[in-house]
Amino acid sequence: MKTFLLFLITLSCSAFELELQDTLINDRIHTEYPTYIEGVNLTTTTAGRQEKITDVHIIGLNKYTSVIKRPDYTITPTDNNYGIYFSPDNPTTEEINAATWVTYNGESVGILLRGSIILENLTIDCNMGFQTIPANKSQYEHSSMIGLAGRYYNVTHNGATKKLYIGFKFVEFRDIRILNRGFSDAIWIGRGYFRPHIEELNFNNIQSFNNINQQRADIGFSGLVENANFYNLTLDKIEAESNDSWLNAPATKEFMPAKFTMLNVSLRRFDFASKGQSLYLLADNLRTSDYAYLYQVGGHLKDCIFFIDGGELRRMNRMSDPLFENCTFYIRPHSSGVINGLRPEGFYLNNVAEDCNVRFLRSRFIAVGVFTSGRLIETTKTTTAQKVNMTFEYCYFDERFTGGSLKLALLREKGVVKFIGGNVAASKIDNSGGTLTTLIIE
Repeated sequence: MKTFLLFLITLSCSAFELELQDTLINDRIHTEYPTYIEGVNLTTTTAGRQEKITDVHIIGLNKYTSVIKRPDYTITPTDNNYGIYFSPDNPTTEEINAATWVTYNGESVGILLRGSIILENLTIDCNMGFQTIPANKSQYEHSSMIGLAGRYYNVTHNGATKKLYIGFKFVEFRDIRILNRGFSDAIWIGRGYFRPHIEELNFNNIQSFNNINQQRADIGFSGLVENANFYNLTLDKIEAESNDSWLNAPATKEFMPAKFTMLNVSLRRFDFASKGQSLYLLADNLRTSDYAYLYQVGGHLKDCIFFIDGGELRRMNRMSDPLFENCTFYIRPHSSGVINGLRPEGFYLNNVAEDCNVRFLRSRFIAVGVFTSGRLIETTKTTTAQKVNMTFEYCYFDERFTGGSLKLALLREKGVVKFIGGNVAASKIDNSGGTLTTLIIE
C-alpha cells in the first residue's frame, strides 16, 4: 500500500472524463488492498476516458489545506465536464464467473458489487464562479465536481456475449467542505441502471459554503442506492430525482425501497422524488429553511422542521404512507398573499390510480409571513380514481385558522381525512364537496 502527502489536487476540465496520472496507475487495479491516495496530481486525458477503479481512498491531512479544485475557466461549452468521475474497472475472468447471473427482459445479465471509494478530510472547491458560463445556464447541469455510478461491460460468459453490471459495495464522503458550487452538483450519484449500483453510501460531517447560485445540489441523486446515510450535514440542498424505476431494474434481490437515513441534517432546500414509490426515508432532526418537496416517499420523519413554499413546492405527491412525528411545518404565503397550505395529491396514469397516503402525529402547522386569506391543508378535486388519505393525530394548527374567519382545511379530493384530538373543529373544515371526502373528527 502506497501513501502520499496531499496538498492540492488540480483538475483541468476540458476532457469528458479523466484518469489518474501518477505512479499508482499500474498497480491500483485489482490489488489485494485498496489503493490509498494521499497525494496525487490529477490531469485530463483525451475525451471519453474515465477513472476506472476497484478501490480508491483519497485522504487529506487537513480539510482546510487539502483541496481538490477546478482551475479557472477550464469548462468547455459542453456538458459532462466532470472534475472526477469514478466508474468500476473492467472485470476479471474470475469476477465474471463469480457474478450473480439473472434473467432480465428475457436475457441473461450479470451483477457484481465490489470495491470502495472513500474521500476524507478534504475541501472540494467547485470554483464555478470563475468559469465561462453560457447564456443557457442549464447547459452545465451535469458537470459535477465529483461523480460516480455503476456501469455495465459486455463480457463473454458461457460462450455468449452478455451484459455484466458492476457497482460499488461501499462509498463514503467524510469530513468534507464544499466551496463555490453552482450550475451543477458538487457530488453527483448517477444512474447505474441496475439495483443496487451502490450498496452503501455514507455522508458524514459535510458543510457547503459560498454557493454561486441555486441550480442543482450539493449532493444530487439521479439514481438510487440500496442504503444511504446522512449524518451531521449543513448544506444548501440535497436532491434525489430518480426518473428510472428502481422497481423494474435488473437486480439480484426482491424489490425493497431504497433506504435513506438522515440524522442532524440542516438544509436550505430539500427535494426528494423517486419513481415507483421506491424511497423509504428515516429522518431525525432534519431541518429546512427554504422549502421541502417530497414525491412518492415513505418512511418515518421525527423531530423535523420544514419550511413550506407557497407555490408548487408545497405538494406531497403520491406519498406511500410516511409518518411525520413531532414535526413542525412553517407554511409561507404565495406572492399573492394567500396561504395555499400543504397539498397532498394522488395520480392517475394509464388507467392506474396511485393514492397519496400520509400520517401526522403530534405535529404543528404554523403560517408565517403576511397573508390575507388561505388555509393550512388543501386537496384538489379530480375526476379519476386516485384518493388522498390523511390522518392528523394530536396535532396543533395555527390558531388563526382554528378561530376567526379563516378555514383550516379545504378538502375536495376523494379519500378519508381523519382528525384525532388536537385543536380542530368541524366548522373549520371546508368539506362542501362532501360527496368526495370522508371527514372523520374524533
